[in-house]
Amino acid sequence: MQLISVNCPNCGAPVKIPEAARYVKCTHCCASLEVSREGNAFNVDLIERIEGLEYQIETLRLQNELERVEREWMMKRELHLVRQKNGRLVEPDATRAIVGGLALVAFGVLWIHVAISIAASARGCLPGILLILIAVGLVSASAWRIRKYTAALTAYKTQRQELRNQIQGCEERSR
Repeated sequence: MQLISVNCPNCGAPVKIPEAARYVKCTHCCASLEVSREGNAFNVDLIERIEGLEYQIETLRLQNELERVEREWMMKRELHLVRQKNGRLVEPDATRAIVGGLALVAFGVLWIHVAISIAASARGCLPGILLILIAVGLVSASAWRIRKYTAALTAYKTQRQELRNQIQGCEERSR
């Protein structure tokens, strides 16, 4: 078996490599080396450097994935936002839904009271019950929208945190 002599890229010491070897260890500095051949030429690289590059590439891939998740969330978030009277978009919340429902009920009770006092024939509680049912339906729809938004926000935050943890792990391993 023929041995080829090359210099270690880490410490510069001569390393004897068997012709068929793919991996060797420097006897001087104990660096792990990968051997590649191109025709009659031998190339020796530090495995740690190669692994460092792999982690750097993986970090870049994860950062791109994180940016994609951020862009998708911004588009998804707009679908969940509620438009106020002034045209401003806000996140849905339970307080606004309940206050809006109560205001609707109060207005409806006042409206029915005025209508009954104007026309004596409109007596009865059916209009009031219908108005309360409508208000309950609107509040329920708002609550459903809030739950849907909260679920989407939680999924986004979880995915984002997982990607950040993976990026941090890759950055630590590449050092």
